[in-house]
Parts: sequence; C-alpha cells; structure tokens
Amino acid sequence: MNEREPDPLTEVDSLVQAYLAKQAEDVDGAAGLARVQKAMGRTPTRRRPVFRFALAAAVAAAVVLAFFSGWYFNPVQAGPRELVEEVRRVHNQPLARCYLVEVPRTALDDEDRPPAGVAARQARVWTRGDRFWVEMRHGELAPPFIWGRGENGSLWAVLDSHRGVRAPLEQTPRPLQRVADLYTLNVDTLLNDVLHDCALTEEPASASKLTRVIVAEPSPEHPRPLLRQATLEIDREAKVVRRLTITRSLFGNPHKVTFTLIDTQPDDDAKYHLEGHLMEPKRIHEGNIEPRVKLELVARWFGVRKEGREKKDANGGAISFKDIEGRTHTPLSQPDKKATVLLFLLPDCPISNSYAPEIKRIVADYEPKKIALFIVHADPDVTVEQARKHAKDYGYPCPVLRDPSHLLVKKAGATMAPEAAVLTPDGKVAYRGRIDDWYAGYGKRRGEPTQRDLRNALDAVIRGDNVATATTKVIGCYLPEPK
Repeated sequence: MNEREPDPLTEVDSLVQAYLAKQAEDVDGAAGLARVQKAMGRTPTRRRPVFRFALAAAVAAAVVLAFFSGWYFNPVQAGPRELVEEVRRVHNQPLARCYLVEVPRTALDDEDRPPAGVAARQARVWTRGDRFWVEMRHGELAPPFIWGRGENGSLWAVLDSHRGVRAPLEQTPRPLQRVADLYTLNVDTLLNDVLHDCALTEEPASASKLTRVIVAEPSPEHPRPLLRQATLEIDREAKVVRRLTITRSLFGNPHKVTFTLIDTQPDDDAKYHLEGHLMEPKRIHEGNIEPRVKLELVARWFGVRKEGREKKDANGGAISFKDIEGRTHTPLSQPDKKATVLLFLLPDCPISNSYAPEIKRIVADYEPKKIALFIVHADPDVTVEQARKHAKDYGYPCPVLRDPSHLLVKKAGATMAPEAAVLTPDGKVAYRGRIDDWYAGYGKRRGEPTQRDLRNALDAVIRGDNVATATTKVIGCYLPEPK
C-alpha cells in the first residue's frame, strides 16, 4: 500500500504548535499567577491545561492562515501620491541621470519643419531636479550638439568648442522654441505639477515586480497648457523614474515624447551652464544676437547639411583653391596622399607667427612621407598681397591658400590660429587641435614642447593606426567670422 503524501498545511501547523507549546513550558504561567495570588491573600487555583493548548492551537491556525494567504509578509505599499512624493525627493539628490529621448518625426513636421538635409536625430538629456542639458547627434560620426535652458527660460547652445550663444526667449527662432519644449525635462517641476494639478491612477496590469506605473492626467480645475498626460514607470526599490512618457500639447497638436533612463553619474554642476561646455578662450554671443549667428544656431540644431558643397563644385569636380602664386589646388581631394594637413594661421596673431619655424620643420619632415600640407588664411580681410608678404616674411615652403568663405574652416571644424587639422583621403578629420604644447597658457611658454600632437597624429596615420588623441585645446587667436 502506498503511503499518503504529507499535507504541507498539517506539517506547518504541527511545527507552529510545537514551538508555541515549548514557549509555554519555558514560562510557567501558573506558578507566576500563584505567587501573585498569594501576595494578595488569595488561595491559588489550579487551571486546567486544556485552555492553554486551545489558545496555542488558535494562534497556530492564525499564523498558518496568514502564511499561506500572503498578507503576513507584505507591508502595505504607498499610494500613487505618496510614491510620487518620494520619487521627487530622490530625483533632487546630487546625481545626474541620463535619459534617451524618443520623439516621433511627425512632431517636427508642419509649418516648422526644418530644411531638407536633416539627419535622424539621436538625443540624450542629462537632468537633476529642475536642471537639464541635452546632447543631440545627427549621425553616428557627427559631433554632438549641446544645448540647455537657463532659469529665466533663455536658451543656450554650443556652436563649437570655444563659441556659444545665449538667447532670451524673444530672440529664439520659433522652430527652436518648439523643439526645446519637446525635449525639456524639468523633473522637479513636472512631479510638482503631477502632485498638485493631476489625477493619479495606478496601472497594475502594466506594472511588474520591479516597477509601478502611475498615470497622471491634469484635472479640469487645473489645466496644464503643455501637459496632456504623463505615464511614469517607477522603480519600486530605488524610487527613480525608469521610463517617462509625456504627451505635450504644442501649437494645438499632441506630441508624445518618451524618456528612458540609461545611465546615472555623479553630478557635475558646470555642465548645466554654457560655460561648462566651452574651452578657453571662450566667446559667447548674447544680447542683441546677429542674424548670421541665429542662422548658424538653427543649422547646428537641425543638423542641416549642404550636400556636396564642401567637396564638389558646380561641375561635379573636387572644389579647388588658388594659392597666392595662382596655382590651383584641391586640398579636400588628395587621393595619392596618405593625409592632408590644413594649418590655419592669422598674420596678426603673435602665437600663430611664433610657430613658423616648427611649421617649416614639419613640412620638411612629412612631405617626403606623402603628406600634403597647406597653410590657410581664414581672415576674409587678408588680401592676396598681404598673404604673399606674410609667407615671404616667415619663409613658408608649402602652398598658401585663402579661405574667406570658411569652406575649409567648416570642414575641419577649426576655430583658432594656429590650429591644425589632419584629413584622411576619405575626407574624415583624424585630428584637430594644437601643433604641440609649447604654450601652456596665454603668456606662458615652455622652453621645449612636451607633447608634439600634430607629429604624433601624422605618425599614427602613416602607420595606419587610429590617432590616440583626436582633439586638443588650442592656445592662440580666434578666427574671424566669414563674410
């Protein structure tokens, strides 16, 4: 005959009863009661053990029922409003959280659609409390475009490594205002609006063991112009927003934006300000901003590319430049060379002129190694005669070009003089920055350089290796704006 399987409920009940019985034996309640009655002048009475074991059995049954029903081990969880309040406190801690931003392309259509040539946008927003800054990329190899907002609603953006713009709301182009509203993530303000002006409901079906999902909708008594709905996916343990979906009303149309947490880092306060993203010397356009700077800002923001303009002329050939002697060159198309070096100089910059001896040595050392070198005058006011005199005074042995419209400047991403750019035969910028570290700062010059950055970059390209340090800070003079 097969033995019956033991009943788990009976086993647990037996264990609990045995434990309670042992506890009752260790503490003799009857003896204690007898001592108290004796002190009060009463005759002790003997209680029957039946009551004691009946009580133990009742307690054991209650414990077993609680164990199998689950409520004994689960504390009461906070309601949606209490949970959001805790999340708000956590998001004001000194930690920077990075969210990947997803915006449907239809959000940028209609009358504010940017010009043709805009690449697909990838964006990340770093935020802490009510502070944030955004990093956009218009392609895997494109440099990032960084922008943010000030406390007064002003918009700031990085134009290049040394230049930025800070525009008040009234001077910000309308398409930029629209995009900025979509990407803005003021967590503290959002959670405050959710707490005070929205009806909160929880979606148990959308939740998991790791997250809770709270849906916030503005109440009729407190309408929010830019918020139609917010869905917060909150980490149960860490109390941080893992995923946030906001439906915003912009220009009368609903646009859904999703923020997904991808990283957490120690907070860096400088990154929430324009100055924290620029290198010395810094130049910030603000106040009455020139139209050309506004156009540059819009172009950088939307990643506008002028297809082929930098490499092809109207006839489809490589764009050409005439040097100061009248000879024609195609510096952006040197297929028989291992690399092309563009050296951006200014005739009236003392630091730039002080590098003439090293530039001549570099030309002598690397031209035999199939490296093409060009000196580029980016100042539109420098004439051919002035450039010719400057080359003669300093003895430059390589071709000298003028770039008044900044075609070469934009291709290389140069902003200073003396600045070097190394271009590979396929047109990629392998290195951009200083020639070496001879200048430790303005007015601070070493006896000899300790890092010869341009030479190191050229040696790497010749070997077929990647350049270890692709960009370096330049000590020198700003390049003038093109005309």
